[in-house]
Amino acid sequence: MNRIIVLPPQEARRIAAGEVIERPSSALRELIDNAIDAKASHITIHLKAGGIEEITIIDNGIGMDKEDLTLCIVSHATSKIQRVEDLDHLATLGFRGEALASLTSCAKVEIISKKEAFPAHRLLAYDGAIQSLQPTAHPIGTTIHIKELFYNIPVRKRFLKSIASEAKDSLLVIYEKSLAHPHIAFTVTMDGKEKLHLPVASLAQRAATLYSQQLSNDPLVMFSEQTVEKDGFSLQIIASPPHLHRSDKRYIHFYANGRRIIEYAPIQALMHAYDAVLPGGQYPSGFIFAQIRPDLVDFNIHPAKREAKFRNMPLIHRSIIDILQTKLIVKSPASSTHHEHIFRPLSLSDQLEPQKEKNQAKSLIRTTKNTQDKRDLHPHQYSRITTQGDPIASFLQIESNSTPNKSLVTSLSTHPPKRSEVISQPQQSWYYLGQIFGVFLLVERGSVLYLIDQHAAHERILFDQICQAPPKVDRLLYPLTIELSTDQLMLIQLAKEELLGMGIEFTSPDDTHIELHSTPSDGNSVAFWQEYLLNLEKGLKKTMYATLACRQAIKEGDYLDDQAAMKLIQDTFTLDQPFCPHGRPLWIELTQDQLYKWIKRTI
Repeated sequence: MNRIIVLPPQEARRIAAGEVIERPSSALRELIDNAIDAKASHITIHLKAGGIEEITIIDNGIGMDKEDLTLCIVSHATSKIQRVEDLDHLATLGFRGEALASLTSCAKVEIISKKEAFPAHRLLAYDGAIQSLQPTAHPIGTTIHIKELFYNIPVRKRFLKSIASEAKDSLLVIYEKSLAHPHIAFTVTMDGKEKLHLPVASLAQRAATLYSQQLSNDPLVMFSEQTVEKDGFSLQIIASPPHLHRSDKRYIHFYANGRRIIEYAPIQALMHAYDAVLPGGQYPSGFIFAQIRPDLVDFNIHPAKREAKFRNMPLIHRSIIDILQTKLIVKSPASSTHHEHIFRPLSLSDQLEPQKEKNQAKSLIRTTKNTQDKRDLHPHQYSRITTQGDPIASFLQIESNSTPNKSLVTSLSTHPPKRSEVISQPQQSWYYLGQIFGVFLLVERGSVLYLIDQHAAHERILFDQICQAPPKVDRLLYPLTIELSTDQLMLIQLAKEELLGMGIEFTSPDDTHIELHSTPSDGNSVAFWQEYLLNLEKGLKKTMYATLACRQAIKEGDYLDDQAAMKLIQDTFTLDQPFCPHGRPLWIELTQDQLYKWIKRTI
């Protein structure tokens, strides 16, 4: 007797259905895709028992006539393509013609549909076959009922999770789909109770409606949005302010042509763009939407279309970083304490706008505590790099140097604080009031009091200078060959431009090796840089440069003379990022209104 047999069609369909329909949420995903492809402007979803007992989806799309209704449940029957070459021009979410056919093999399916100028019909199908088809009344569009999912595949039904878990998974699918299509209104009920009502909105508004509660206790948190057009693709990115960071990557999503795709490179790009403004171990929240020319992407590689292949991913990766760093992540917010102002660029004139009030002629008496405090330092005890000449000149030297060597490290003059010293700054738009605890520089600007963390501010200045300086390079006499995994090689290729900026030059002779030609001239061995490349995912040059800047910056307890303090303040207010390289804020702000309220004084 033959060991190999041909499965009966019904059994084959049940097995194949399990690849497309894994659980209620995957059935829901396919049905929402069909409604979107049908050009619906409003989609209503009803779930019973998390979708295990029943899923109903109602759309006002173009609908189907009787002939299309009978064909829609046939395997590989589709209106999206006619031949495989059509995949190069694909403009829809679905294209295989598998979803409804799979559902009729593992559930009881009722479809009611009406197309304009045609009568409505009701179709009932299960066990992979039509059970009845009859005329009925129905508005233009389609209603689909999915009942008793996996009623005839007990092994699959046993592996379903609890009703609450399945309901949560289904709701996550609705969030994903509704976010990617804000031009469509969604209404969702679960067990007869309305859970979600989403009117038509902009992308940023839809994101705020869906995710602001998860990201913040403030229901008014809004997302910033930026769009850019490139050759072969466009990017639309919405992201939350840096202060809404998280300890996980749950709310970093990448969408390609309306589908959420599991792809590491764009996620890594978004996280890398935020490196300089977030504390270690914290992650931003952001959603990247790429609209890619169909011939540059292949979605036909995963049963659920959760993965794709991209021809231009390195360019997309670089573009994401550029957009975030130049458009969304802020310049110094030197004129506001509101969170929403933390996430937009400010011009230099915004930061240093001259005051027009009588404050221009102010002077201030500063008194300080006893200089015997254990944090007081000898004037030369602070300096970690010996410099000659005027200490302020050595600080100014940072701006004119082009390489990250010792001359980049400031020797800000320090001294025990003087008593009763008058400070007058008639040409500034801010006023330096003094230094407290050997930590904070107090600055008055308009009606705001700034407490600037001197170490964090100086660290940021040094970090930016080091990053901008051209690297010194040691060229290897012979290239060093390094064996890599496919994932490691992809990550290194994506970071090639940044690595080259550090002085790391390499070529890739094949898919599993690189040849290292040069390393930074920083005293580290070639073996160190080999290990660095093998563990690149743990951090790029930001980590190394941040550590260097931190070690060389002024410290707590270092008292600055007034010229050095004012120079530090001036440079701090013109920084692009109001955070140290490790993500801490450079200052806190207290408004006049806040201070008056604290002492219960009326303005």
